[in-house]
Amino acid sequence: MIPVPDGQTPREWQIAAFRALGAAVRDGVYRPFIQACTGAGKGTFLAGLAAYFHGRRCRVMIRVHRRELIDDLADRVRRLGVPCGIVQGDRRQWLADVVVVSVQTIALCVPQIPQFDVVITDEAHHAPAPTYRKTLEHIERMQRRANRRGGRVLHIGLSANDFRADGRGGTVGLSDDFDATIFRYPVPDAIADGVLVHPVGIKIETDCTLAGVAVTRSGDFDEHELAAAVNVPPRN
Repeated sequence: MIPVPDGQTPREWQIAAFRALGAAVRDGVYRPFIQACTGAGKGTFLAGLAAYFHGRRCRVMIRVHRRELIDDLADRVRRLGVPCGIVQGDRRQWLADVVVVSVQTIALCVPQIPQFDVVITDEAHHAPAPTYRKTLEHIERMQRRANRRGGRVLHIGLSANDFRADGRGGTVGLSDDFDATIFRYPVPDAIADGVLVHPVGIKIETDCTLAGVAVTRSGDFDEHELAAAVNVPPRN
């Protein structure tokens, strides 16, 4: 069973995903991908995975794309009774058995990254990016050098998306970075399970327009330009 804090019960999708992961690893899948919609509870699931593998005497790295999530995820791991370090900015707590890391920070100190048995990547649709691949390749070399667990690193990816924008208006899949999508939990299933509520759309008519708002290489609107366009009195 996947660990959860005292007083909590794992959601059905978390139990099913955990079982699917176990079956995949037993079948030799060392780069499994799990797709779960936003709001389903991936943070609790990530922390539970880290605690589980820590209990199996593995060193675990959790790669986080957004800096504001680092402390929250580390706290979730600690609430499961597992010591957890952080590597972000000036914090370089590499010696902990479970470490939550900022992708931006470790990209600047790849040679300092020690050996890890398990790498869990949040927002794993970013995995094809050069910074992600460079750090994982280093960890794989360290694992082979240490000759731990057959020299193999278990790389688990989680995200709501199983594709990545290619910077040219299209998308690319993740098959070069993950062996298989072993579990999916889409929005309709989460609504049916009561994990999410039915969406309610509200139309607001104003003269605001998104024309001229820059689009980033990832296909998203530039956050600052978008805020300037929509955070205005007529819409507030």
